[in-house]
Amino acid sequence: MKKIFLKIVIGVVLACILFVCFLYTNNEIGVTSSKLEADIRSSQKIKDDWTVDGSVSSTMAAYISYPQDLFSFYSLLYREVYFSIF
Repeated sequence: MKKIFLKIVIGVVLACILFVCFLYTNNEIGVTSSKLEADIRSSQKIKDDWTVDGSVSSTMAAYISYPQDLFSFYSLLYREVYFSIF
């Protein structure tokens, strides 16, 4: 009885390991940083004429996408005000 149980447990563990290896090799678990922009464009249906910009670290990735002509419609005004006591 113990031998059969041990064989079943070993078989299940090996099947789980093979399943995870299969998913990892097909990039189903996570996306490599070199393929991240292409994955973002395809999964979010972002057009080729849009700009995708971002940064990748060892723990996190952050991306933003926007149309190239965005700057012709929006502007940001930044003004520094200096107060002087003297």
